[in-house]
Amino acid sequence: MSLDDIKMSSTDFLEQADLDSGGFGKVCLCLHRSHGLVILKKVYTGPKRTE
Repeated sequence: MSLDDIKMSSTDFLEQADLDSGGFGKVCLCLHRSHGLVILKKVYTGPKRTE
């Protein structure tokens, strides 16, 4: 299985537990419906800019 084959939706997560957070964003341990335990990293990219 390649990483391109893995598709996840936020509705597929049954439980989430915060592990760490900081200036980079948030890291959570999640229980996924079909993949089991997965690590989710939400990265803060800053405000959207219009150029």
